[in-house]
Amino acid sequence: ESFDPDEELLYEDLKTYLDKGNIPNYVKKVTVKKVIDGDTIKIEDDYGNVVSVRMLLIDTPEYTKKKQYLGDAATSYAKEKLQIGSTIYIETDGKETDKYERYLGYI
Repeated sequence: ESFDPDEELLYEDLKTYLDKGNIPNYVKKVTVKKVIDGDTIKIEDDYGNVVSVRMLLIDTPEYTKKKQYLGDAATSYAKEKLQIGSTIYIETDGKETDKYERYLGYI
């Protein structure tokens, strides 16, 4: 089975390719630098660039400036699952950044 880095893959196929070290062009391998809250993190790419990422399809209560009910629980959960220093993959979809200049992606 040949790997085409430009081909969009279904989730199960993508997992298989990532396990083999084959990363499509629309996916970035990054390192978790900081969890901001339940749906926003800071990541570092291979070039040392650190940027904020807003996770797509996840909307949690805020726990930064405006503390919202259960925002602390959402942030704690994200910190448990996305540990600092861990490697994750981000898949972008459409518009690359939001109005706050955060990158948008699926993790």
